[in-house]
Amino acid sequence: MMPRRREFAHWVFSRELRDSRVLEEKDPEEKGKPYVISPLGTRIRRVIFSGTLTQKSDEGTMIKATVTDNTSNFYLSVFSNEFNQAVHADIESIETGSTVIVMGRVNPFKTEEKLYININPEMIARTDDATNQLWKMRARHIALRKTIGIKLVRSNPGISKEDLVSKGYTDEEANCILRSVTAILIII
Repeated sequence: MMPRRREFAHWVFSRELRDSRVLEEKDPEEKGKPYVISPLGTRIRRVIFSGTLTQKSDEGTMIKATVTDNTSNFYLSVFSNEFNQAVHADIESIETGSTVIVMGRVNPFKTEEKLYININPEMIARTDDATNQLWKMRARHIALRKTIGIKLVRSNPGISKEDLVSKGYTDEEANCILRSVTAILIII
């Protein structure tokens, strides 16, 4: 039996995650939560982000926290169990106002009115302003490339994945761009 590959952690701003409205249907045989489809077409189960820890409350077996990246907030839930002991200890030691970097699983739940997204951290650490700025620049670069590609597809409806790849987009970017245009059409 081959070991399961870990899901890729996407660099996204909190606003992109917050503005997500679509959950991808999953095969009943598939384990785990469904993918969240962001407005830029990114299929998300894991994220990596940096920002300021603005709130933290200890509720016994769980610590709830908020991290802002200046576009919106990421909401974290860190449970005190055998799988999260190190992360729980890490977040306990970090003061509000600290700059942090977080990698974690996206935990979506949907009501009739709204999609709520919470992050279950797998790693949280203090970081410096230079790392935070690097994260912002890379996340902005990724979002801008997809935004430009989405505008290109909207102005040329017959454009294919291969056309996008020939224009310099990666396979993943091309899939995201086309998924975004399709997801928007589904929502409207």
